[in-house]
Amino acid sequence: MSELEKFLLEFKKITLDMEKLIEKEDFDYLDKLIEKRQITINNIEKLKYTKEEFKNICENLDILSEDKKINKLLSEKKEEIKNQMAEINKSQQANKKYNKHLYQNSGVFSTKI
Repeated sequence: MSELEKFLLEFKKITLDMEKLIEKEDFDYLDKLIEKRQITINNIEKLKYTKEEFKNICENLDILSEDKKINKLLSEKKEEIKNQMAEINKSQQANKKYNKHLYQNSGVFSTKI
């Protein structure tokens, strides 16, 4: 097994771990895996290899499809979180308007005692 293959295998393992964390929505440890993955990429870039060798190993390990899965999962989670934030924002605005209107126009709180 070549050094390139070892690093690509490690890259795939990290990618699969990231996929599991994203599915479980455990984003705390995800940053560490992203850093680890970047270090692996940097190590791969330092190696000398042919484009054909890299392509063959990536195809054998099915790295590209795993990477596409992660990108798709991240996009879906990003959109989901964006929608949740929009709903929270709408709810907060509605509460503010309702409460503001309720307390300004009511005579419940009187200064007379």
